[in-house]
Amino acid sequence: MAELKNEFSWSKSRARIFEECHRRYWFHYYGSWGGWDVDRVSQQTREIYILKQLKTRWMWAGELVHWGVELALKDLKGAEDPNRVALDRQRIEERVLVEMRKDFVRSRNGSYRLDPKIGGLFEHEYKLNLTDEEWQEVKKHIMTCLENFFDSKILEKLKQLPQDYWLPIEKVSSFDFEGTKVYVKPDVLHRMEEGGVQIIDWKTGREDRKESASLAEGRAGKTGSADEFQLPTYLLYVIEKGWGEPDNVRAMEVNLSTGTIREEDFDPDNIERIKEEIRGNVGEMKRILVDPERNIARKEDFPVVTDPKACRYCNYQKVCEDRPREEEIQTIDDRP
Repeated sequence: MAELKNEFSWSKSRARIFEECHRRYWFHYYGSWGGWDVDRVSQQTREIYILKQLKTRWMWAGELVHWGVELALKDLKGAEDPNRVALDRQRIEERVLVEMRKDFVRSRNGSYRLDPKIGGLFEHEYKLNLTDEEWQEVKKHIMTCLENFFDSKILEKLKQLPQDYWLPIEKVSSFDFEGTKVYVKPDVLHRMEEGGVQIIDWKTGREDRKESASLAEGRAGKTGSADEFQLPTYLLYVIEKGWGEPDNVRAMEVNLSTGTIREEDFDPDNIERIKEEIRGNVGEMKRILVDPERNIARKEDFPVVTDPKACRYCNYQKVCEDRPREEEIQTIDDRP
């Protein structure tokens, strides 16, 4: 088997981490590389790899919601009678709860340190003493999102889709952007009766848990917030696949926690701006590399963010000796 190479690529999540803290970016994409092979890497690399897999409780909640929605949509996509999905609602909700409890126990027991791919919870790794009520709040959030999905008008519309209108669901894909591989994982893509493609992106963030101001404020240069990239990047993917053009692609961001919907129009100026921002973001990432051709990076070339509050939810606190310090971390500014 050919040896895996750490090849440079771009994604919305990669841009977000770079935007937040360059040192965190180094840990995530370079310092952790090879950490899955416990017999061939240093103890430090293995530790970074374990920390990379951690999720805050709200990230974990979001992943469970996405998984439950994916189960429902795959049922819907393969159903002879789409209306039977409503009958599967209880089964899917129960599967999500079973998975949630299993994840929690394995994280609390530290099983992820033996098998990092299991993924532990940040709160357990850093011994944040949450109350039972706080953990129950996570469960309530998950169930609220699933209930809003099953009761949504969007699901009713999806039930009416002909089977050949469905495009890949929750599948990691990639496309080439000016020589850089770009990774995407659209939640829903489907053809429309009038032609073109509909993009749907599920969000699970709560309005009362908005993240703090960008940790990269003043550092991002010409690039905008990574969150601005998501729907336009999906558009570029749809165009690359030959499924649609800007004038016949529709996109919506659906917050399953609140039920709010944001639609996005793709005018030519907007598309060119996003391309320029991705181009600039890629350029910034590569300029810091000691060898861009071979994607080689040195930790010391990736500065640490200066605001200690930015470190409160960072997975790499244990191994980041240069991070700014606070006397005590009592809360985390975690991302749903």
